[in-house]
Amino acid sequence: MIEQVSNSVKFVAFFTANKTGTTGLTVTVDVYNPSGTQIVTGGSATAIGGGLYGYTLSSNNSAEGEYAAIFKTTDSTVDAQHIPSLWVLGRAGVENLDGTVSSRLATSGYTAPSTAPTAAQNATAVWGAATKEITGGTVTTLTNAPTVPTAAAIASQVRTELATELARVDVATSTRLATSGYTAPSAAPTAAATASAVRAELATELARVDAAVSTRLAASAYTAPSNSDIAAIKAKTDNLPASPAATGDIPSANITAIKAKTDLLNTDRLAQVSTVSTTGAQLAAALS
Repeated sequence: MIEQVSNSVKFVAFFTANKTGTTGLTVTVDVYNPSGTQIVTGGSATAIGGGLYGYTLSSNNSAEGEYAAIFKTTDSTVDAQHIPSLWVLGRAGVENLDGTVSSRLATSGYTAPSTAPTAAQNATAVWGAATKEITGGTVTTLTNAPTVPTAAAIASQVRTELATELARVDVATSTRLATSGYTAPSAAPTAAATASAVRAELATELARVDAAVSTRLAASAYTAPSNSDIAAIKAKTDNLPASPAATGDIPSANITAIKAKTDLLNTDRLAQVSTVSTTGAQLAAALS
């Protein structure tokens, strides 16, 4: 049986014993939707009479397809304890029956044309409709016609477009490689040739590794100086004067002490003090 989707449908089953309808049975119903999912489990069927039992599905019925029901009884005296029933929802175009026949035009309300229109009449009607669309309803005169560009305007636009394209040619064609100057390879390199070239390049790069990695200082063998040692060194170097030391870097107390000593020197006597070399010369002259 066929019905529109979302409409309630009533499944029915006929139970018999010895080929006649059986009443007074307790009947349950399981229902499956079109995807095979059970949507009713153990629903209570209602006795209609004479061995006929029914179950109404009023929900979970919005999908198009076949809805199957199985009526079940535990009474073993019946000819069949499980009986199937089927409803089809929304198939075979029934979903398009969305109005009553009485709401449609009756045959008596239709008047056929006396004669079929000719091809010329059809063409005239089509042209008239098209003209109305183009002119906004004015059939005889074309309104709001587009301005036709002049030949000069067209030529100017062409020159502009041509200049834009020619600007892409930024070097002389003669500076490009001529077809005769290109020699295509006779054949693609083989896998062996490619591998050989890769090995050669790899050997060149590996030649740069001129010592074993194990001969280099390991990370575990390096101990970074502590921050306290660096701070102590900096404290000493911050006290060093510039090289050469500026006068302002010599303590004034030291300058005063040095001056006190030099002020005691007798400059007259210093000129008469013999040096080691002059004394030796005098001894040599006396002994000769």
